[in-house]
Amino acid sequence: MPILQKMLFHAAARLAKDPEARAKAAALMEDEVKPRAKQVRQTMRDAAAEADPRQEPARFAGILTRRLKNQMTRKP
Repeated sequence: MPILQKMLFHAAARLAKDPEARAKAAALMEDEVKPRAKQVRQTMRDAAAEADPRQEPARFAGILTRRLKNQMTRKP
């Protein structure tokens, strides 16, 4: 396991030093990750409005899971 860990850390360090890889990662973050995170946050808020997670955690989890699965299967 330590060999694999060293290899992964070495690869991550090389990528962190590469300006082209950093630019790609920044673009990916802005173009794909942030919009999806905003969409998931809104879905969580909608589910929380329908079922209070503190009072009905199982119902909230069911609603949230169903909505997230539906979002993942839909193609934009």
